Amino acid sequence: MRYVAVLECPFAGLAEFARCFTSDLCRVTELNGLWVLKSSIFNACSAPVDVFPLADKMLSVVRRIMSLYFGLICYPITTNSIRCIDDEGRFCGNTIRGSLNVMIVSPTAISELTKPINGKPLATAIFEASEKDARISEALKLYQDTENQWADVYDIIDVLRQAIRMGNREGG
Repeated sequence: MRYVAVLECPFAGLAEFARCFTSDLCRVTELNGLWVLKSSIFNACSAPVDVFPLADKMLSVVRRIMSLYFGLICYPITTNSIRCIDDEGRFCGNTIRGSLNVMIVSPTAISELTKPINGKPLATAIFEASEKDARISEALKLYQDTENQWADVYDIIDVLRQAIRMGNREGG
């Protein structure tokens, strides 16, 4: 049994969005007439309820990537439900719950985020790097997927101070 997160968006544009995220770790694709988020991370889940927090986390990283690149503001893209898929690729179950928003307002950003880097779209490369490199993950967390607050500014200052200290120790 495999799971996918079914995406819902009130605007057209998921086809363009899908071109940005194309890896096994984070893939937006059309499946049986629905736009879904697929991930190899979902394979470890034993129930749809286990997929929701993982999909939320992934969409949060996706939101940060999209927000950082060209200063995009999020538009509503939500996890509508989690669908079970049988071995033949047919839907065989459904668990409903809405969640996160993403807004894309720049066709230029989509164009840039789909440019290949080592055979993958830039957005996919950033997402995968954030899963492997704690520094990239931390940097993405500095730019919130919701409205930034003053506390976020202090977090950014702390990260910059650490980077400066590291640079000074390394002779840079």
